[in-house]
Amino acid sequence: SDPPLEKTDWTETTYDPGTMSPGVTYYWKIVAKDIHGATTEGPIWSFTTWINNPPYTPSDPSPADGATGVDVDADLNWSGGDPDGDPVTYDLYFGTSSPPPLVASDLEDTTFDPGTLDFGVTYYWKIIAEDSYGDTTEGPIWSFTTVTNDPPFTPSDPDPFDGETGVDVDADLSWTGGDPNGDEV
Repeated sequence: SDPPLEKTDWTETTYDPGTMSPGVTYYWKIVAKDIHGATTEGPIWSFTTWINNPPYTPSDPSPADGATGVDVDADLNWSGGDPDGDPVTYDLYFGTSSPPPLVASDLEDTTFDPGTLDFGVTYYWKIIAEDSYGDTTEGPIWSFTTVTNDPPFTPSDPDPFDGETGVDVDADLSWTGGDPNGDEV
């Protein structure tokens, strides 16, 4: 509470102490001196710098934690942000093992396209949010399982039909088919 001398013979009525630490109480006083050497010492003043709050914990994952039957082209989405309104970036950990490996850093959006995923696989992911002051908040590990790949439909309705006789020698062959997952067959 008795601050040391920082500057002498300063002629301005403002002073920039540089970047101060968050959440710290600082003490300061001014001693005024005229050109004849007379001085007046002011009182000791104090102030406390604001405390930075870390980013919100990443939440509301999509696909939802534990979801099954997730499309293999699904994007990853989450909620984030910062209670102080600071800019936030996100590190994304994603893979088939838990804990998942880091796959993307410094994302500014809360959406990520992991590309086409494999059928019938469980994926794990988590987000670490970091604000512009370096404070971080780690989210939980989430998981989801992609849809299984069903085999194509059994070919049916042949033309010519099975056992047909007298078929033209230039006949085309046709049938009904398809895939329950909408895959090209």
